[in-house]
Amino acid sequence: MSGCSYDTVCSRCGGKMICYSDWKPFDAVTGICLDCGFRINTVTQLASLKEVNEERELFELEPVKSLKQPTQGWIKGGYEEYLE
Repeated sequence: MSGCSYDTVCSRCGGKMICYSDWKPFDAVTGICLDCGFRINTVTQLASLKEVNEERELFELEPVKSLKQPTQGWIKGGYEEYLE
């Protein structure tokens, strides 16, 4: 098992939120407040080249001409299915 469960205070209502955090194959968190129903979920998607370069600009990095392709481990692991 690569993750852990934990309780925390809901930032919306102050109630009890139960969460699960995992780090395989990437950092992800899910949770739900047992009092108001506020829910959090990690969303996995690919940014466009334009979006990546906009973020790079914020960090004073040179723009890239193309996005890197996934590693063979990523492909063999079937992780592309996580992308929306």
